Amino acid sequence: MMNLMSYIACVSIMGQGTPRFAQDRFVIGFWVDPPADQTMARRYQEIADANFTLVLGGFGAATPETVARQIALCQQHDLRAIVAMAGQKPDQLPDDPVVWGYLVRDEPGAAAFPELRATVDALRAARPNKL
Repeated sequence: MMNLMSYIACVSIMGQGTPRFAQDRFVIGFWVDPPADQTMARRYQEIADANFTLVLGGFGAATPETVARQIALCQQHDLRAIVAMAGQKPDQLPDDPVVWGYLVRDEPGAAAFPELRATVDALRAARPNKL
């Protein structure tokens, strides 16, 4: 009996490792976020009204400032987002709960894989609970 209790205690402790991504809703998304312009607020209202749940960023919101606006609009409309890295280092990326993860690269060639591996490893170290 003591061995069983020790085993359960060890498994419980081991299970408390690195935080992992947890999906809190069914994903309904679309390709290419709206332009980060004067219509941005209206577009995010339309996205929410159409029952989308995820915004895939990196095309409209592509700077740290526009990514911050995107996050604020996602908060306002109860949306989730995969946001652009916008030239920021992994430890500088937004860690808001609406941010599920980061767009690393669109359609990379095989030659880019080693560099992408390094980027993904750095992201996992800095933001282990994100995609």
